[in-house]
Amino acid sequence: MNHHIVGDGLRRITLVIWLMCVACGTDPGRVQVTVDWGDIEPPAGLWISGRVLKAATDGGDPHLVAELAKPQEIGPELQLRFGDVPNGEDLALLLEVRAESSTATRVLYYGASDLFTLAANANITVDVPITMVATPSLSGLKIQEAVGPDDCTDCYVSTGEITLRFEAIDAGSVEVAEDNGFSVCAQSLTPGQAEGNVSLGVDGALWTVAGWSLDCDLAEKSDGPRSVFVRALDENGYPSETISEQVILDRVAPTGGTLYSGDSEWQSDLAGTLLFAVQDADEMWVEACHGGCAADIDALPNGLHECAASQGDLLGVNAWVEYQTKGCVGLADASVTQIRVKFRDAARNETPWYVLEITNPGLFIEESVGPVDCPECFVSTEVVTLLFDPANAVAVQVANDSSFSACSRTLVPGEAGSGATILVTGDGEWRVEGWSLDCGLEDTGDGPRTVYLRLLDSEGYPSLTLSTEITLDREAPVDGSLVAEDGAHLIQLSVVMLFGATGADEMWIEACDPDGETPGECKSLPGGLLACDPESADFVQVDSWTSFQERGCVLLKDNAVGGVRVKYRDYARNESPWEVFAFESVVALELDWVEIPGGTFDMGCSPGDDLCESREQPVHVVEVAPFLILETEVTESQFETAMGYNPSCNPGGSGSPDSPVECVTWQEASDFCVEAGGHLPTEAQWEYAARGGTTTRYYCGDDSSCLDDISWWDSNSGHKKHPVKGKLPNAYGLYDMLGNAFEWSADCFHDGYAGAPVDGSQVWGTDCLTANMISRGGGIYNGEIVMRVTYRMDLEPWVTVEYQGFRCAK
Repeated sequence: MNHHIVGDGLRRITLVIWLMCVACGTDPGRVQVTVDWGDIEPPAGLWISGRVLKAATDGGDPHLVAELAKPQEIGPELQLRFGDVPNGEDLALLLEVRAESSTATRVLYYGASDLFTLAANANITVDVPITMVATPSLSGLKIQEAVGPDDCTDCYVSTGEITLRFEAIDAGSVEVAEDNGFSVCAQSLTPGQAEGNVSLGVDGALWTVAGWSLDCDLAEKSDGPRSVFVRALDENGYPSETISEQVILDRVAPTGGTLYSGDSEWQSDLAGTLLFAVQDADEMWVEACHGGCAADIDALPNGLHECAASQGDLLGVNAWVEYQTKGCVGLADASVTQIRVKFRDAARNETPWYVLEITNPGLFIEESVGPVDCPECFVSTEVVTLLFDPANAVAVQVANDSSFSACSRTLVPGEAGSGATILVTGDGEWRVEGWSLDCGLEDTGDGPRTVYLRLLDSEGYPSLTLSTEITLDREAPVDGSLVAEDGAHLIQLSVVMLFGATGADEMWIEACDPDGETPGECKSLPGGLLACDPESADFVQVDSWTSFQERGCVLLKDNAVGGVRVKYRDYARNESPWEVFAFESVVALELDWVEIPGGTFDMGCSPGDDLCESREQPVHVVEVAPFLILETEVTESQFETAMGYNPSCNPGGSGSPDSPVECVTWQEASDFCVEAGGHLPTEAQWEYAARGGTTTRYYCGDDSSCLDDISWWDSNSGHKKHPVKGKLPNAYGLYDMLGNAFEWSADCFHDGYAGAPVDGSQVWGTDCLTANMISRGGGIYNGEIVMRVTYRMDLEPWVTVEYQGFRCAK
């Protein structure tokens, strides 16, 4: 099989070399070398060069004694001739394969023979095997921290310590230095090695030298050009070609920065020219700011815009741009009073901010209101007052179009105008009062308006044109509404209100006391409302103007608050009338709701439960959306506080009003839950919540011995109900889901789950053909069969059964 020297898969090849000493005597003679390729196909287009080396007697590096005058092209009948070769010495032959005929080109492969000796006064032949080995190679040297212009040949760094990255193949170590002779600050590193601050890391073919100092071993450490030289060595110490990278070390930021205004006055569109001066700057950043203008928090990112091409001296803003000494910028609105600039060089050394205070003759409409920094603010009346700095003007011309034809008026201080007059104030400000935004326009409906004003000098020539934009909005928000999500019977002091209005931007919510004799009237009760949890998605401010939102949670300070009222307004400050929601009853009762995560579960008989009944089958998969459920069964005190009576057959139970309310009809339980802003849980919601993620017979396990820890039942109750939260909760933090009192659900009874809904939020059978409703959870008289989490009991909804209670969901 033929082989080639070059190729991705071949790194070594052995050649046999015959050396013939021609005319070797006591003096140096000539040596002829014949290369035998054997069964190897000599590669075409490559060149070979050779050197004869004499071994050093002191064990040092061998000495060169002879070499080819120039590389020879490789062919099948290759012969190399060396002159002045000594005899009687330990010699070695070094061959190098190159891609080109020049000795300066990169060596692809090299190989050195074993030692041999040429005898004197004889023509001899010596066969010497040479193993050719791929030489190490380096490429792609980059200085990681270098920055500067695109495609720069001499890039920049701002620190003397850098990271070098390059690709290395067939290398065993690397040498780094600051000169081509590898004498200045030279270091030799192997992978994983560190010397001082310098370390070499290897990731495949990518090698990284970290911590290299551009100031290393230099007497002069001032900024300026630096070069780094790198070469690789293989396991035999054979070097690769040397690669290098040049960089400019620059640790000094630009100096002497200044910023000036090139205009005595800003133009009508609030554009002006800035002048810049700094030494050694390559780039600059220009932006608007406020406050001290020294910190990033002072920036106004949208405060400047680029000028139009027609204004000349274009300058980019709010971005790094090429340094220039002059440029035009525009103010996004007349409220900007400061501009700042910083400069940097190609090495990214930055100056501090330079700040320019600016004054401009901005045109303002006194009655305008709206969001902070709004580009087009609002007024609610078409007759406005214009404010501006007259500079050196003696008169002004005002109009509602840029051609000064729509309702154009020329006004002079002290002279009465037609529909508008000028008032000169003492602080260098003129006021045009009584200007109509509708004057001279065909379309006078609400919408955007632009007012134009130009200052006139003593000769009547315009010196400066100003303009401002405004949105005229005379319509108040309409279709206002206010609804309590939990209904008019409030049994807890926090309530989610639903708001609605067309065209509203803000709203004001407060407590009030309804006037029972005058429908819709509600007396303000400042401080009667509190805002709910600020972390809640339904958080809304009270007793102040706040952004409009569709729902928000408020907290009644006490149950004396009889209602909530809200009014809406738009950005132009047009207000709607009050919308009132009056509560029919307010009870200061706090209910503890637990959030149950959504999921799917197998509803019905628990796996392996031999006590399971047919009405608990078939087992079916139900998907339950997230919902809330009360932490405990509703207690006697909670029910009586909300509803005004206690229906319990055994009031106080074991002596506490915190025992579950019982003898409650299905309708009474449902009414309470509706008043609480919720409903009775569906049967699927109840079982999903009771299981708490378990699949066992009881949510504490499969053995009834665990029931004593979680419930009051036949074994430990003494047949008396007990205060809630007396036993351990389930995994969802719910108490007494088994035991103490049975609990109503919202579902009608069906003898089995055939056809049951697979959506846990759906009530099964809202129009019951039977008279019975589902009751779950067991009670103080029940044993291990009834206490199972899947047990289903049916009752007539109108009956009052001892120890039949409930809890609510929503």
